[in-house]
Amino acid sequence: MKKPMDFAQTNLLLEQYINGTLQKYDLLFCLFGGNGREVPPQERSRFLLEYLHRVTETQNGGGAEYAVILHEVLSCKDPQTLAAFQKLLAQDWHERHEDIVTLLAECPSESSLPHLVKAFAFDPPYADRYPLQKKIMWAVYRIAAGGRRGAEILQPLAKSAAPELQKEFRQFASNIVAKP
Repeated sequence: MKKPMDFAQTNLLLEQYINGTLQKYDLLFCLFGGNGREVPPQERSRFLLEYLHRVTETQNGGGAEYAVILHEVLSCKDPQTLAAFQKLLAQDWHERHEDIVTLLAECPSESSLPHLVKAFAFDPPYADRYPLQKKIMWAVYRIAAGGRRGAEILQPLAKSAAPELQKEFRQFASNIVAKP
């Protein structure tokens, strides 16, 4: 039986990875033992989901950043992990919304679209909403594969976009529809 994750130790390892004192392979070795490269995808996903659960349970803002980094290191693209990040996007206790939008865009799934649309209305207390909304615009475009579907989702959002983004948003949505 595997011992439970040591949350503090995982955070320390991630800090070392971010600072460049620990390489990806070494991080995987420390997290999983043996040959970290050969850890099955379901084991990596289970680990990340457990980490995300702890982050959410404790509302650890720094842990939200580490979860995004851990996602990249572990290459988890399964539906359960994606759903956990979609849920994390809706939380207001962290400052990693833009990173999560980027993550969702890099793992395109139609299931992310409603979460991105909902996040569009979020006005982060820690930053201007323009960068978040712009990232959401591009994520929706990428996930909806452009075309009419993307325009149908983007055009209504343009009305509630940050003032400096409204014109750009409408023009972008119009160009999508105009493309063959």
